[in-house]
Amino acid sequence: MAGPMKLTAVLFDLDGTLVDSSQDITNNLNRALEDLGFGSLSKETVLSHVGYGAPYLIEKCLSEFLPPTEISKDTIVNGLAGFRNHYLAHLIDTSAPYPGVSEFLDRLEAVPLGVISNKPEDVVQGVLKALNMDHYFQFMYGRDSTDWKKPDPRVIHQGLVQIGIPASKSVWFVGDSFVDVKAAKAAGVTAVAVEQGYTPRERLIQEKPDLLVKNFLELLKLLDT
Repeated sequence: MAGPMKLTAVLFDLDGTLVDSSQDITNNLNRALEDLGFGSLSKETVLSHVGYGAPYLIEKCLSEFLPPTEISKDTIVNGLAGFRNHYLAHLIDTSAPYPGVSEFLDRLEAVPLGVISNKPEDVVQGVLKALNMDHYFQFMYGRDSTDWKKPDPRVIHQGLVQIGIPASKSVWFVGDSFVDVKAAKAAGVTAVAVEQGYTPRERLIQEKPDLLVKNFLELLKLLDT
């Protein structure tokens, strides 16, 4: 396994990877649903729809109450706006980095780092700044930062262009979702899947990541092997 000096860049997903934001996602989503006149959903239900970005999340959560044919575009747009506004007002009520994340980032101080999330850019950057983590990263992309979002590999390529690093297996993309694994493999970088997040282990295995680890504490140990 390559040590940190052999890594040319490391890119990360945000939710379920760097930060446990599960309760904030759930609370802010439920606030948006309440604004639209709907009830609340469990954390498990909300997290089962996380991965493809906020529009997908809103539509899937609305489908818990309405048949898909009855979900209008305006309802999705209004739900998305409410979710974003509530999130900006409640960025880190309960969110925190996972154990080992800060130590891992500190170990990679000489390696270019970036974040690629399917959340809105202002929320991504707001969360990282509020947690005093933004200084680690050369870029922090949300779904509206480029013309592409995961699993499209071009969003990874764009980030690498920004930091002047070519795509190769010496670049790691670390994420907790099958969407992250798909994007990384399509981009030609090493797909590192962490089990600590919101995707069942069996689903991650189906995507055949290059590395599968339980958490960042285990990932830290790999840097020394």
